[in-house]
Amino acid sequence: MFSLLAVNLTEASFSETPGPALVLVLLTLAGWLVLAPVIAEKQRRAIVLTALWVPFWTWGYALDRFREGDTPTRVGVVSIAAGLLIVAVVAGIALVKSRANLRPATRGLNVAAIAAVLLALLNAGNQMRAHRPETTAGPAAPAAAASEDAPDLYYFIFDAYTSADHLAAVFDHDNGPFLDELRKRGFFVAERSRSNYTTTLPSLASTLNMEYHSEQNMWWLYHEDEAAWKTHMQNGVLNSEVLRVLKQRGYEFVTFESVGIPSLEEKADRYIVPDKRTLTEFQRVFVKRTPLRHVAYALIDAKTPLWYFHSLDQLPELKTPGRPLFAFVHVLAPHAPHSFDENGRAVEDVPFREGYRGEVRYINKRILETVDAILRRNPNSIFVIQGDHGPWTEWSEDELRGKKRPELPVYLRDRLAILNAFYFPNGDYADLYPEISSVNTFRAVFDANFGMELPLLEDVSWTYEPEEDRILEVTEPL
Repeated sequence: MFSLLAVNLTEASFSETPGPALVLVLLTLAGWLVLAPVIAEKQRRAIVLTALWVPFWTWGYALDRFREGDTPTRVGVVSIAAGLLIVAVVAGIALVKSRANLRPATRGLNVAAIAAVLLALLNAGNQMRAHRPETTAGPAAPAAAASEDAPDLYYFIFDAYTSADHLAAVFDHDNGPFLDELRKRGFFVAERSRSNYTTTLPSLASTLNMEYHSEQNMWWLYHEDEAAWKTHMQNGVLNSEVLRVLKQRGYEFVTFESVGIPSLEEKADRYIVPDKRTLTEFQRVFVKRTPLRHVAYALIDAKTPLWYFHSLDQLPELKTPGRPLFAFVHVLAPHAPHSFDENGRAVEDVPFREGYRGEVRYINKRILETVDAILRRNPNSIFVIQGDHGPWTEWSEDELRGKKRPELPVYLRDRLAILNAFYFPNGDYADLYPEISSVNTFRAVFDANFGMELPLLEDVSWTYEPEEDRILEVTEPL
């Protein structure tokens, strides 16, 4: 568990480990008590229990080798269950019948286990110290008095939400009725919009700073220290130019705990934490590696939509009288793994395209409900509803079978096409156009609503081309 944490510290934290650790302790205690009537000798019982942990930890890896699309087959589940159980039982019987003195082996296993835990904790601690994001970017600009007529600003990021064209071509879903509903409410929909980068952190950092990353920083990802690169991108999100401008104008910054992005708690005037009766993303990965995956989602994670959508539920109530609001809302959907259907009901192990399509349909309903609720309270509100990148469809369907990245044009269309919709209360959409990319989002927002006269940048996307080992600039239509 701590080894898993150590390699995911840029997306997870130690606060997510007590629950899994307690489960492991209770399972170990239960196994110890169950085996006690059968195996009286403590050393022998301990080694048998250790042998039983092998199928427990290899269950998820093995099960994911028997998949049909993104769903484990029934034959695969039965075969793996039978095979791992046979291995564990045979090993247990052999140990029980053995007459060998097992005390030296028990001591060796204890030492190895303690050493493994300490090394994992040490690695995690080193990662935290080496790659802790900076939370300041120099002296803060003084906050100006907020104008009474300043519009509220709501920035929604739905992770991996693609364009209408791509939804129709790949997911057999017509998103036209949803976009038409947005237009009826006065939105401008940029139907051919694209992200400038193919993953969340560089995309968000670029959008929130209204600038492209240097090619050197992009190169860093593939040839140097990935954790340090992520930290650099996190700092771009935490210390963004957009947040600096809005704070200087007296805006109250409200955001919510999410996953897949750095915590903005220290930057926020109000930081809202969701109901914790569901699993975090780190805990979901932990559970998915074990047989617990078959019960945890049903018993604990039935409220997954609450984890994703707690922010939308609260947004209409967040306005502080007399002060403009900037709400940053990141929702890890329709990004995989897909955990709810088009009605918001929890699901598990659905085929990728079916799961993605269901989440988009539910998200669309919630977006319209939220927009309507906010506009009823305050028509003087700006909305940006955006995907940070596309869904990575081809890789997601076959990543566990070892399929390589698809052909470049397919990959670019899949990863760069995004949802992008704007609502300006003054109706000034002169800077917007169907192909606008995310780097120009707040240049357009600030120009139309604050008169900042920021020039728009050329719309360019960037990705790494492994076959030629180079950073690729993409300017042609997707």
